[in-house]
Parts: sequence; C-alpha cells; structure tokens
Amino acid sequence: ALTEVDFFTFSLTVVPAVRAALATVNEGLCWELFARADRGKLGLLDESACVSVLEHLCDQRMVVRGHAKLLKASFTAHLNSILPRNASQRRLNIKMFAELLSWTRKEIRDLQAAQVEEVVKAEDLTAEDLESHRADLLPFYNIFVSHCFETLPDNAEEHEGERTEDEELKEKKSKPVTPIRLPVKFLAPTLLACGVVPSKQGSVRRLAAEVLRPIFQKGEALSFRSFLSLVQLVREQLKETLSREMEQIFLRYDMDSSGDLSKPEVAVLVAELGLNPRGKEDQMQIQRLLEEADADGSGDIDFHEFQTLMQVVLEMKQLKQRIKENMAGESLGLTARQISSLREAFFELDMSGDGELPFGTCKQVVSMLTQQHYTSVQLKDMLKQVDRDESGRLNFIEFMRFVKDLAARDPSVVERLGTED
Repeated sequence: ALTEVDFFTFSLTVVPAVRAALATVNEGLCWELFARADRGKLGLLDESACVSVLEHLCDQRMVVRGHAKLLKASFTAHLNSILPRNASQRRLNIKMFAELLSWTRKEIRDLQAAQVEEVVKAEDLTAEDLESHRADLLPFYNIFVSHCFETLPDNAEEHEGERTEDEELKEKKSKPVTPIRLPVKFLAPTLLACGVVPSKQGSVRRLAAEVLRPIFQKGEALSFRSFLSLVQLVREQLKETLSREMEQIFLRYDMDSSGDLSKPEVAVLVAELGLNPRGKEDQMQIQRLLEEADADGSGDIDFHEFQTLMQVVLEMKQLKQRIKENMAGESLGLTARQISSLREAFFELDMSGDGELPFGTCKQVVSMLTQQHYTSVQLKDMLKQVDRDESGRLNFIEFMRFVKDLAARDPSVVERLGTED
C-alpha cells in the first residue's frame, strides 16, 4: 500500500535513497560494459574498444545509422579530449570510462529528444500519438523517411556518403525537419521494415493486405501521422486475429490455472521468444516492459495485458532484426531503396513465412534479376558461399549477399534493383 510522506522526508530520505540505488545500477552497468570491451583483461581500454561500446549502446537504443555517424564524430572528439596525450598511454581506466559512458548516454538522450521535438513539430503529432508510440516513434520515423524515395531530394542517397561527418553534423543541427509523404506503393514494405506485420503467419499477412486495400484504392500519399494511425489499426486487427494463438500460449504458461501469469513466468516466455537478456541493461529493458504491461499494478499479468505485451515484444524483436538487416545491407553498398526492394521480394518468396529461403527458391531470383545463365553446380557454389550457417537456406542478410554476388557478375542487376515498381 502507498504511504504519504511529507516534503522533508521525501527530500532527505526518499530522494537520496533513489539516487543511491540508481548509482549502484549504473555502476554495475559500467563495470559490465567495461569488462565486455576489455578483451585482453588489462583493466584498460583503447580507442577501438571504446568505439565498440558506443556501437553497442547505439544498437541497444536503436539509434539509426545516420545519427550514429554524427554521434561517433562527437564521441571521437570527446574521447580524444580525455585520453592521455602520450601515445603509449592512450588508454582509459574504469574511472575515465565511467565519465565517457555518462557523457555518451546523455548525448544519445539529447540527440533523440531533439529529434522527437523536431518530428512532433514538423508532423503535427499529438500527445496521444506520442503516448502510443513512445518507444518506436524515432525508429518508425526514420524507416518511414527512408521509404519516401520519390519525395526525397534528387540523388539524396548518393550525396549522403560524399559529405564529411562534420558537414553532416552541421547540416543536421541547422536544417529543420519538414513534412514528408509516403507514396502508397511503398506502404507495404515500410510496414514490413518497421516489423509491424509478422512474417511467419500467412493468414496474418493476408489480413494486413485487407486492411491496406482501401488505402491503395484511394491512392493518396500518407503523412507520418496518418501512417502511425494505420499502424494502430493494423495492430488492433492483428491482436484480434492472433487472439486464439496467444490464448494457447498464455494457458501453457499459466501453470496454476489462476488466469494470471507472474512476472517471472512472463520473463521466461520473453526469453524463449528470442529476447534473451545479454546483460543488466537488457534485463532492465525487459523489466520496464513487464512494469508497463502490468496496467492495473497487480503484480501479475492477465490475458489482456499479456496480449499487449506479446505484441510489443514481437514487434521489438522484428524491428531490431530489420535495423540489423539495414545495417548489413548498407555495409554491402546497397541503397535504402534497393534494400527495401529486396526485402519485399524476399517476403513474397518466403511462402512458409519462416524467414528463410531454400536454395531452390533462390534460383528463381537469378532468372528475375539477370539474363546470364548459370549451371546448377555454379548456383549451388554461389549459394554455399553466402550460406554462413550452412543450413541449406538463406536468411535475408545472406540473401542480400547472394544478390550482391550476382551484381558483381552482372552489373545490370544493380539497375534492376529499386527501379521497378
């Protein structure tokens, strides 16, 4: 039960206790990140190890590639300011690393808060929009923008890589966000890239198509606010469609048939779905999800709360995977439009919806993208080269590598990617 406290008790007792608890948690996270980066167990980190920590934090907070590049420029400058000048001593001890970590977290928070403010102003978002998309607003917005190919400035993608990081940083700070419209023909791949539409249930995919049909028929480009409203509609439809499946999962974990799941039971389920905590930061994230899901504050999760939680968890898992795929595609030299085109093609070819294509299906891609003839032996060798896990099937990242190999043999493949409607 909640107990009332006076101002002096709150100021002199509660606040210091909370600060001490937060300091303990942050100290633990600091040691964990330091130990993970200290591969040589020397108790010191060089510049490359510190950069790896930055990349980990950007990945955890789903910082998009463009902002991560800008952050890295500031990070490098700050790191050089605290590293010893002597070349032989350019290492950070745990105390210096803690200061760098604190600075980095604040920079990420400030960067994301500034972008949220810009997006809200440019897209005329409401407080309800923010509340409904508190965790996914920025990832969704950046994916939305990356799919507005026909409304972006000419050659925007080509010029992006030609500027220095300092020039990009100056432009980002001086250039306000302006409203962008998404052509309806790019709506489906945008939803797919956001992880809103599950890929493993064929019936769910068909349902999503039914929801989108009136929008396709209308043919008008969507604002970001309209896109968020559509996301909510798709989520509601998916929750209803998957209700039976979610109920079966719920009952399987409701060991005592109480109609509620304890938070430890739900935590086990979340881990089994593939969101295994890799450290204290991941554990805290899952704990936050559980606290937010427990809407009535009972300490347990009922079926309605469970449905909402599962939707958030599955979307988060898919969104993180999409961001990982986008980064892999960029490292292969593919543009955002090419990655989107390949993802949509992969999605359509993945008839089983398990996120992998058998070699036989991949062979169909060859005839779609190139007129060059390859023997079965040649194709099998090409596929084996990109099949890193030797499963005999290609996931999307391996699929992009396969198409990139095709493009290396036939330059016309690149021309076909991202140019066909």
